[in-house]
Amino acid sequence: MKILEAKNIHKIYNSNSPEPVHALKGVSLSLENGEFVALVGRSGSGKSTLLYQLALLDTPNKGVVFIDGVDTSKLSDTERVNFRLGNIGYVFQDYALLPELTLFENVSLPLVALGMPLTEVKKKVENTLKKLGLEGLGEHLPGELSGGQKQRGSIARAIVSEPKLLFADEPTANLDSVSSKQVLEAFKDLNKRYGQTILMVTHEPEDEQYVDRVLELKDGVLINQ
Repeated sequence: MKILEAKNIHKIYNSNSPEPVHALKGVSLSLENGEFVALVGRSGSGKSTLLYQLALLDTPNKGVVFIDGVDTSKLSDTERVNFRLGNIGYVFQDYALLPELTLFENVSLPLVALGMPLTEVKKKVENTLKKLGLEGLGEHLPGELSGGQKQRGSIARAIVSEPKLLFADEPTANLDSVSSKQVLEAFKDLNKRYGQTILMVTHEPEDEQYVDRVLELKDGVLINQ
């Protein structure tokens, strides 16, 4: 069953200028429920831009993204935000953890935004931290954690609301080899044990051993499926 289907996605920056940048040129792709897929390509090929469109963090100039059968182009701005909160998790390259909040508080943010009762928030956050091997670190500030722990904390925040789709933008780019392996193993475990659907941007060929399928972008065009 297709959990995501993108059709003819175009993204043009500075479209009104004499030299617009056509970052995505009619990209179409789909993800099956439970797949772990890598998105690869040279720097500047449009990988992060595509991820932003698929994760509803940006809006394409042309094309449509269906998630779990929902035509997301027809959602209002408010509906779009709520839909993203309930269905999509996103892992950033630079962790994007708020430094003044504890790990527990950072991970709880999506659930608080959804209006979940605090007793349920506590239970879900604790279970998610345990799932990512972060049990006992909830009261630590991000500055007290290693790079690998921060990234796994970022993953915990992304999956705590049990999203249908998890997107990760070069999640190991700032990590050493040991921490990178821990993060990739965490993704693999989430995929195999819990059936989490994942689309991961990577620039490391060795990361491809963890995934079911590899998609490649070149100059804004998907050159394989």
